[in-house]
Amino acid sequence: MQGHVAAALLAVGAAAASAEELGFESIILDWPEGYRGEIGDTQIELKGPNGERVTIMQFNLAADATDEEAKAKTDTLRAFAETEMPKSVEAEGGTVVRQLQRADFDERHTLFSMVSERGEDTAKQYLLEYFLVGTTGGAYFSIVGSGEAMPAVAVFDQVFTSVRWKE
Repeated sequence: MQGHVAAALLAVGAAAASAEELGFESIILDWPEGYRGEIGDTQIELKGPNGERVTIMQFNLAADATDEEAKAKTDTLRAFAETEMPKSVEAEGGTVVRQLQRADFDERHTLFSMVSERGEDTAKQYLLEYFLVGTTGGAYFSIVGSGEAMPAVAVFDQVFTSVRWKE
């Protein structure tokens, strides 16, 4: 897993400098300007120009995975998105702004998303969750920022619905 995180971060660093692409093993995203990346042990963290914190976790299949193993893994990731993403809002004491949505790009690629807010008007925070699941794994994105969620949703929905799959 460490090798995958480091490889993804190198693409993140290049993307942050040019503000054009954020690349991973199986996906490419057009990312907003001004984000800088850091390597964690099991995840990638980005800091945004307005204090946004983005946490990215990749779930990749082994290169020698059989078709049955690949299907089982991606079915598990889809089930996780459908059951666990809604629970995270409850656990954090947030309010759901947009219920869990599922968008199938085709029979092999799916985007899950959910939006929530917490706090009072003067100290409101938003949480945007996006989970891309393909045939060779997935990537979960948690985006936390200050203020109202919907302006950030307008930006990031466009980022995630225009994903380019490399599988």
